[in-house]
Amino acid sequence: MKWVGIPQSPDDLASHVYVFSSHFLSSVLLNSYSSDLKRWLRKINIFDKKLLLFPFHGVNHWSLVAVYNPSLIKQTSKRWGDASYTNEVSCMVHFDSLGRITTHNRSDIAWAIRLVLNSEWDRHYNTSLDKTSRPFTHRCLPLLTPKVVCQDNSFDCGMFTCRYAFNAIQLLKKRLTMSDVHNKLKCYVSEDPLFDLSGGDMTRMRVEIHNILGSITEEYCSHRDTSAETPAVTDVHDVAMTLFNDSESDGEANDDNDDVAFTNDNHSSDCSGSVWSCGSNGDELMHDEDESLIYESN
Repeated sequence: MKWVGIPQSPDDLASHVYVFSSHFLSSVLLNSYSSDLKRWLRKINIFDKKLLLFPFHGVNHWSLVAVYNPSLIKQTSKRWGDASYTNEVSCMVHFDSLGRITTHNRSDIAWAIRLVLNSEWDRHYNTSLDKTSRPFTHRCLPLLTPKVVCQDNSFDCGMFTCRYAFNAIQLLKKRLTMSDVHNKLKCYVSEDPLFDLSGGDMTRMRVEIHNILGSITEEYCSHRDTSAETPAVTDVHDVAMTLFNDSESDGEANDDNDDVAFTNDNHSSDCSGSVWSCGSNGDELMHDEDESLIYESN
């Protein structure tokens, strides 16, 4: 997942993306946005990015939340509901290969992401720390759930999530407007061939990722064996990126070479709202009054 967010040139779309750890959201849901978690973002202003990717694992399932244009939340809030507003807006999208039968509690996920965004907004822009001026709310940043192709087995959710991440980055080429938000990104997601995935695509991705990881392992072992007698140390990142670039020249593999590390996070195995009753620092996990305002595609 991190790999797909590594820019390979200054003009690469990935340079506008920040990919969170797969443990991040689970930790926020368990401990609120604690000081330990805040350290993860201490060196970055996430509002400098046009896309934030939050992979999430719970109840033996993977899904992905994408937040577009977080820095435009003030403009979005002022013009919310105005379909004639044609400038870009902020939006939050949940990509889930289980669709309506997902095991993930979308209200909890949306709450956790808004909590993080408001806290980071306070750190960078809200010097008075006036909670009433926190801009990320259920009204101007609802969770959109566009219709996507669903998995037809019990094990491809990880592959779908990786592909969703790649596709989400490609959407940076589009201008997401208020009209698109009200249409649940239908023309950019539900009706776009880019999201018309099949089991065959997942199988191909799995083979490509396996081959890439095998090549990296070989290169690493070779480097480790020779490092003792070679004073110059090769940058492992450069090695990985060289292999990644080589894989791109092998035809259609250029859009699916994602480095994925799946972990079975036992403590986040239940995503029901009752689990997240209170954070360890005493913060009550309170949903917005009309948190049920989740834009689902029929």
